[in-house]
Amino acid sequence: MLDGWRLIHETDFGATHDIPEGTAMSIAKLDGAVVNSDTCHAARLTTTKIIDEIKCVVQEKLMMDDQQNIDPMVLQQDCHHHLRNVWIGAITKRLLKYLNEILACDLDGIDLRYQVTTMFDAILRAVDKEFSLPANYPKGHGDMFKFWLKKCHLEALLVPVKRASSSRQDLACEGAGAVYWNSR
Repeated sequence: MLDGWRLIHETDFGATHDIPEGTAMSIAKLDGAVVNSDTCHAARLTTTKIIDEIKCVVQEKLMMDDQQNIDPMVLQQDCHHHLRNVWIGAITKRLLKYLNEILACDLDGIDLRYQVTTMFDAILRAVDKEFSLPANYPKGHGDMFKFWLKKCHLEALLVPVKRASSSRQDLACEGAGAVYWNSR
């Protein structure tokens, strides 16, 4: 693939590049690498196994080339996109605790069968179930909401709470913006 890239670049732009030849590349030349992964336990375990395998392959190649004294450096890094969701998750847990503390008296007076909660992910799922325009949830009222929206707010922009039905790490982060916008 590297040689093909060199050929295309030289055909289009001439020999104005520093793309190495494919034969110059070798895993034995690995002098530091980073494996980036999701933040869940399964992804971290897979990443650890991949790093171990990379190190074994490099060591085998070095042994074949009689260079046994080199220890390849391969680091593990969490994906910053997913790490953002870990931070948001901690914030939503703290929000849950805070709301439960200040609303304790009021929540104790509500019957449990009404399933009133201060957990933000559960609130977003309830909003999605009740107001989802495709009416994917049979007990929701998405069709009635759509009729009311067209009748009373024809020009309104409705931002959906997307994919709230499953266990998603970024639900609170993405859903909050939609609920805030739609409340206006």
